[in-house]
Amino acid sequence: MRRLQVDTFAVSGGTWRLSKWAPSPDLSDAVESLWAVESSLAGFREHVVPRENVELMINLGGRQLVHDPAGRTQAFRHSWVFGLQTSFLDVESPETPRLFVASLRPAHAAAVLGVSGTEIAGRVLPLDELIGGHAESLAARMEASPCDEARFRILEDFIRQRRTAFRAGNPTAIRAIVRIMARGGQVAIGAMAREFGCSARYLETRVGELAGLSPKQLARVIRFTRAVEAVRTAAHVDWTRIAHSAGFFDQSHLNKEWRLLTGVGPSEFLDRRDPSSQAVVVT
Repeated sequence: MRRLQVDTFAVSGGTWRLSKWAPSPDLSDAVESLWAVESSLAGFREHVVPRENVELMINLGGRQLVHDPAGRTQAFRHSWVFGLQTSFLDVESPETPRLFVASLRPAHAAAVLGVSGTEIAGRVLPLDELIGGHAESLAARMEASPCDEARFRILEDFIRQRRTAFRAGNPTAIRAIVRIMARGGQVAIGAMAREFGCSARYLETRVGELAGLSPKQLARVIRFTRAVEAVRTAAHVDWTRIAHSAGFFDQSHLNKEWRLLTGVGPSEFLDRRDPSSQAVVVT
C-alpha cells in the first residue's frame, strides 16, 4: 500500500497541495492522520474551524499569526500545538505556508505531549513551551530531510518516542472519549456513565483532565466535525440530511451552530472553504 497520497487543488489566485501519509499501525490508537499542506498563496486570513483532534504543527514555510477575540496576536514560526477548540481560530498567513501536521486523537494526545488536556484545550501553544528544546530539533531535522516521506517518518518516530516516555491517561476517560468519537458525538452521557459503573460527575472530571473538554463539549465538537466531513465528501450538499445524520435537532439548529463555530453561515462556508473544508478564507 502506498503510504503517501498527494493532491493539488486550483483555487482563485493560486494552488493548494495536500499530502496525506498513512500512519504506522503501531500509532493508530494515538494518531488519526498525518498530513501536510502547502500553498502558493500568501497574505490571506482564514477561520480554522474546530477539529476533533489535537494538532501538532511543524512549519517549514512562512510564519503564521493567530488573532484572538480580545485583539491580541501570537506569531508562530517553527512548531506549535492546536488544542481542542470550541470555536474557530482566526489565523493569518502573511507568507506562504508549508505545514506538516500530526492529528492526535484526544484520548492519547496528552500522553504524547506530556501534559494534561486542560493545559492545551482552547489554546495555541508553541511546542517548545510544552517539550523544551526537542521542538527546535524536530523542526530542524524535518527541514533538512530530502523528501516528504522522510519528514513524515521523522514525525512518526517523534510521536513513538513521546508515547513511550509518558503514561496513558485514565482508562475510564479513554474509554469514554473513544465511545463518544465512535458514535459521532451522539451519546447520552449519563447512560454511558452508568454503563461504565461511575457517576456522571466522575466521568466529566476525568474526561476533562484528559481531553480538556467535558464529555458534552467534546460531543458537540465531534457532531460538528462529522457534519463538516459530510459536507466535504458530498457531491450535492443536502443540509437537512446532514443535520439529521450528524445529530442536530434540525437544519435551524445546524445553521446556528455552524455560524458560532465557523464565523460564517453554511452557504458562505461552501463558497469560501479551503480544499480540506477545515478552514474558511475570509480575506
